[in-house]
Amino acid sequence: MKILGLSEGFHDAGATLIENDTILSATHAERFSRKKNDRWLHPKQMVDADLVAFYEKPWLKQTRQWYAGQGTKKKRTNFDKSFYHHQTHAAAGYYTSQFDECNILVVDSIGEWDTVSIWKAWMSGDKPMMKRIFRERYPFSLGLFYSAATHHIGLKPNEDEYITMGMAAYGEPKYVKQLDDLMQFHNCHKGFPKQTFLIDPKKEDIAASAQVVVEMQILKYVKKYCKHENLVFMGGRHHLRALRLRPACATPPLNAPLPLQAW
Repeated sequence: MKILGLSEGFHDAGATLIENDTILSATHAERFSRKKNDRWLHPKQMVDADLVAFYEKPWLKQTRQWYAGQGTKKKRTNFDKSFYHHQTHAAAGYYTSQFDECNILVVDSIGEWDTVSIWKAWMSGDKPMMKRIFRERYPFSLGLFYSAATHHIGLKPNEDEYITMGMAAYGEPKYVKQLDDLMQFHNCHKGFPKQTFLIDPKKEDIAASAQVVVEMQILKYVKKYCKHENLVFMGGRHHLRALRLRPACATPPLNAPLPLQAW
């Protein structure tokens, strides 16, 4: 049985063709269209398959878009079955990991409504199983907060977060309390408020402060909800790359492999 898995509509549209648990192909739309981070699937990716699966629930996403004042959009691509956005992140991490049992931490900007989710994963015979044990929902979002910080220092959200992470190493985390309050109580979907800072701080200090805020929050999740020694990080946030160095310092140490996904 051939299954075509599709993702499109936000950034980096992609398609994967699977036959009997074997990956036959995995492609990004930008490779065909030559448009960086192309959000729409290319016709050449739409190959014949017995079943077409989509990476999120469009109808549920539309309820959040309506709530956020973004309006609603018709779907462009037909499919046979859909899954929840964070469920697909978690599955991609678990199914490709070396673990039979683990926790999975998913962090991105927004799924349909979920922005953070934590999962328990295990094998039942030869069948992989997953159960969500915690979630954060929009408008709270670590990912949107980090993208807002990226925009505030003059970079492009959803693309230049890796630069923000790199800049953090050259700054001082002088504004951790201020930015943590902002993350907890402000909807960062449209960026930081204009009067976030009374002075004009160094961009590197903003980046360093935002990095610390996100890392502290994620480590709280790990300590409270991720009880298994094996931990898989997934989702679309570049700042997790720096955080992945931390689990080895945990007590007890965590096994935390690099995910396959950059986004």
